[in-house]
Amino acid sequence: MGGSRGDGRKLRRIIATLVALAGLADAAAGRAHPVRWLVLFFLRRGERVALDHVAWELGVKPAVLAAELAPAAGPGDAGPMDAVLMAWRLRWLAMVLGALLEHSGGRDRVPGRTACGPGAGALTRALPPRAPDTS
Repeated sequence: MGGSRGDGRKLRRIIATLVALAGLADAAAGRAHPVRWLVLFFLRRGERVALDHVAWELGVKPAVLAAELAPAAGPGDAGPMDAVLMAWRLRWLAMVLGALLEHSGGRDRVPGRTACGPGAGALTRALPPRAPDTS
């Protein structure tokens, strides 16, 4: 459980990539069905690779994480909900890696904060700031 076996920089890059892929999945939700299908086709392959890597980092079998994510699997019809759930799963994997990085004592660790605290971990710094509510 050593953060890419001691490489915090690699984990931060993987986290940033997962968050970027989640943004692509979110953007695909509003696209036409053929475009969304193609985007989700490639993102599903990336999600499987990311799931295997997160399982390796945690030292568990990929089936354990797949079972954890099963309730958020979606209908599988490449609809808008599939794209949103794909984005959620990719962000969940990024959060797990962020918590692992913080737990392993990576350079992203903020003293006095826990992995679940507000604004803690590598993931929250990688996310863009929230837009103000104008409704």
